[in-house]
Amino acid sequence: IGAYLLCVLGGNESPTSADVIKILASVGVEVDNSMVDVVVKRMEGKTVDEMIVAGSQMFATLPTRGGDG
Repeated sequence: IGAYLLCVLGGNESPTSADVIKILASVGVEVDNSMVDVVVKRMEGKTVDEMIVAGSQMFATLPTRGGDG
């Protein structure tokens, strides 16, 4: 996900799996191509901003509990 976001920050609004893999490989990360494909597929037709908002809303629904000592 981080490499995908780097692509977008670099001006590529719709990175491909190859774009993401290129970034990961440039820093020596072993890549599971199928996992990169999943991320890219799930991002199709969506913007990073939309995904951040959706993720934030999911966190807002999680139950929280204060420390009870």
